[in-house]
Amino acid sequence: EVVWVLLSDAAMKAATFALLAAVPAALALSRTTFIPRHARGFSNVLAAPRHAEASVCMLVGPSGKDCFAEIKKDAKGATKVFTTIPPPVAGGLLNTMIPGAAVVGGAAGLVLAPAAVPAAAIAGVGGYVASIASAAGRRKLVIKREEAAMFALANLLEADYTSVAPSQVQDVQKMYGVPDEQFEEMVIDIYKKFILAMLKDPEFKTSELKELEALKDTLGLTAEQLSDAFYETVESVFRTSVMWTSTKDLEDPDSIERMTVDKCIYLASRVLTKVDTEEGHEYTMSRCRKLLSLDQREFEDRCLNLAQPLYAKALSVVSERLETLTADSLVKARGSLGIADNEVIELHTKTFTDEAKRVVMATTPPSLDAAGVARLAKLREVLAISEEDSRFMTNEIVVPVYCDAIDEVLETIDDDPDSFDGAISSLVARQQELSMSSEAAGSVILSLVQDMVNEPFEEAIRFVRLDNSKGAVARLKDMVYSKETAEILLDKLVAAGALTEDSPACHALEGGLDLEAVKEADLTSAYRLFLADSLNEGADDYDQDSVAIMGELLSMTPEKTVSVYNEVCGPMLRARPHLR
Repeated sequence: EVVWVLLSDAAMKAATFALLAAVPAALALSRTTFIPRHARGFSNVLAAPRHAEASVCMLVGPSGKDCFAEIKKDAKGATKVFTTIPPPVAGGLLNTMIPGAAVVGGAAGLVLAPAAVPAAAIAGVGGYVASIASAAGRRKLVIKREEAAMFALANLLEADYTSVAPSQVQDVQKMYGVPDEQFEEMVIDIYKKFILAMLKDPEFKTSELKELEALKDTLGLTAEQLSDAFYETVESVFRTSVMWTSTKDLEDPDSIERMTVDKCIYLASRVLTKVDTEEGHEYTMSRCRKLLSLDQREFEDRCLNLAQPLYAKALSVVSERLETLTADSLVKARGSLGIADNEVIELHTKTFTDEAKRVVMATTPPSLDAAGVARLAKLREVLAISEEDSRFMTNEIVVPVYCDAIDEVLETIDDDPDSFDGAISSLVARQQELSMSSEAAGSVILSLVQDMVNEPFEEAIRFVRLDNSKGAVARLKDMVYSKETAEILLDKLVAAGALTEDSPACHALEGGLDLEAVKEADLTSAYRLFLADSLNEGADDYDQDSVAIMGELLSMTPEKTVSVYNEVCGPMLRARPHLR
């Protein structure tokens, strides 16, 4: 079915014949047309497959590899002529036609076409070949070589660019005889087109970094070439997404334009970090920042804001994969996203706290058994959290639960003083169920004891200042009761082994309260009111122990105690001679 149309120059015909004879496999092309599309007698060839392909693409989001199909789609008919011919034939045609000195006639050239193709179509191709074989045409052919090579590269990379070897890319250059400088510009342009196609989806995916790295390896790009590709990409993004976009949209993190810019600079920063020197990376980034009118802090914040949600998403599965994960796994994840260790402290803290809360609250009542402790220890290692910090975060979960248990104990004691021992036993049990050390429990008890006395004291001083003697005395009595209750509580906890005798909680109230913010006159007035109330009913009702406790809590000196006692007792003795 193959029709040979060999016209004009005998030398051309001989060279062509020899070329075709060397590649007999190329003759098995009965269903292939090598005629430019505009010269064909039919226009619907390949139309259906293109439409079908487009309909499938509608189901898939934009990706970088879409650029290969776009490059092929944008190629001119003449380019497709040479790239559709088998490689040896195409290379031979190009290498034969450029050095040819003779001007070939209007119908000169070689055309392979199915026999059914009209002669007029064949004549059209002949005219085209003749035009590029002329002196002016030979200059155009240099450009045609690049176009044909670009089409061939896109065709080579489209199926699976990750499986294409750099040598195959170089073979395309040799096949079409593209000079090194032009071919370098070509592969840079392909890489740029790949990034721009990727940016059509403003949502960043971690797989895109691997895709860019794979294409870089396939094309054999150097750090300098990558820098050029990314800067040209940023220039293109600036023209399409910045130059004519309102400030409001550019400042909106959720706008398409802002997301596109952020994704672009993030990809540039991450890819170049891996291949370029620190100086080279900074030079390219500074050019990009200048073009986009961003200072370094804002530039880095935008990159971080894009990367952190992805890292947070990775952390969300740590709980499920805890047994197989290691700290190195997260180090690699941070490295791939360009996140520094100090930038994930909050994320790691939240991850640990959430898991600790889940473990503790998984039981009724909440508890932290040995298995839970071991799980949190493993998580601490994976997240590279210090033991001290993990203990603090765990206590933030279990301490409120322990405080609830203490409140229940105190309520029980208030309702039934005889139930003191049973209530203490239940508190010790809760301490063990929550895996709280005596040190941690002691800190809680210390705070509790101080609050038990401080709360009524603050209210008593407020009443003193308001000259509310009755209210002040009532709260001062609560102070004494709270101190006595706290001492009993501490003694029993020590006896039960929940606390040690040297625990700070056991010495919380020694030396009185923290009175720096209270005026001495207010303290003296409070002591005077309490003493007067104690002596009000006479010597038989005088509770010396309570008065002594009050004097200790208010840090009254012996001299001050005697002075106040004389102030209170003098008028009382004068009014009641029988007490003298």
